[in-house]
Amino acid sequence: MQRILFVVLSLFCLNSHAQTTRTVPEDFVEIAPLFSGHASDIDNFSVQVVDNKLEVTKGRCNLKIENGILIGTDNGEWGGELLFRPADTTKKPIKIKDGNTQFIFTHENKIYFIQGLNHMTSVYGALFELEATGDRFTYHEVTNFTDEHPILYTTYQDKIFVVTKGYIEIEATKESEYAFNETLKLYQIHNAKKQHLYEFGIELSKKYFKFAPNSIAVVDDDNIFLGERGGIVKLDIANKTVKFYRPAE
Repeated sequence: MQRILFVVLSLFCLNSHAQTTRTVPEDFVEIAPLFSGHASDIDNFSVQVVDNKLEVTKGRCNLKIENGILIGTDNGEWGGELLFRPADTTKKPIKIKDGNTQFIFTHENKIYFIQGLNHMTSVYGALFELEATGDRFTYHEVTNFTDEHPILYTTYQDKIFVVTKGYIEIEATKESEYAFNETLKLYQIHNAKKQHLYEFGIELSKKYFKFAPNSIAVVDDDNIFLGERGGIVKLDIANKTVKFYRPAE
């Protein structure tokens, strides 16, 4: 009896392993843990199960709404889109807008999405408001970010905050005829009006190598924080200063 039970369990485990293995897309290969040394800024993958099948997409964001889900894709220089996938699987997905879509979110009972591109000399971005009525969609631009690429956003009360990345041309070097330095800017959007709050310029990049915030949180108007490698950053908008913090050892 024990031998029969062992054989059944072994077959079950083998079958389960085979089913799990088959769910991995054929164009994916196993690599070292944590993807060390392989992932770039754009290699951001999302997973979800659709019709009992694992679906993997690079650079995806999504938002569930009535009757379905909004899906945004960002494939860098290869483009992206914003589309709607109906909950009714007999209906085809609806393309709403072309363009690399970084974020989709709701705020003040409205739907917004942010698109942009950061590729060589093509650097731009914009915030859009989306209106949905059943399977019909319209959108309009709330504001744009000329020569800047949105990388972070958050909301606080009736305001939307966006951090962008741009480039400042600096003196060329022997290695390159063209030289640029990154600059990060913080904007506040209120009642469809954009206000520039803060800019992280060249002096910050020189003092703190490769400043690269990964998130933003607004506690109140006087307490705005950025998540950063190794710690957090507090912005003092009124005095135009920035302070870095890390866990005490």
